[in-house]
Amino acid sequence: MCIRRSTFEEHVPADEFAKRRFPREDWPVLLVLAAYGDIRYIPVSTATYRIGRESITRTSNYEKVIHRAQEDMEMTQYLYTLFPEWGPFRDEPYFATVGYHNALHAAYRNNDYKAAHEFAKKAFPNKWATRMACNKLTFHLFRWIQIKRRKL
Repeated sequence: MCIRRSTFEEHVPADEFAKRRFPREDWPVLLVLAAYGDIRYIPVSTATYRIGRESITRTSNYEKVIHRAQEDMEMTQYLYTLFPEWGPFRDEPYFATVGYHNALHAAYRNNDYKAAHEFAKKAFPNKWATRMACNKLTFHLFRWIQIKRRKL
């Protein structure tokens, strides 16, 4: 990401971001800058992405996953105060569902049937994902499909 220093200093409330201790600074910075100007895309790979064992976006700790959704909600609420024209803020139950959905994916990665069933009930009550985690056979079938998809 390349940003003109003058543009950053003029539009990004960096002190406020630091005070609020946002877990990911790049996302709110990009949103704020996009509100004031154009963003360009370079269709060339200039970096390498690798998946490590543990990170803020890929963790096996369910509490961390749900906590991250809470932090994202707080960051998003703040951004909506800066830009009320973006429309109404999504409510807290939406972000709780996002946290449970991400925890469900972590449970599948951990091969944890019991946790997957609980998170599926909270994230998708009466939906297909809950049915997929309702018994061990469908849980393992769905997990196997996810693993095969990733390898393609």
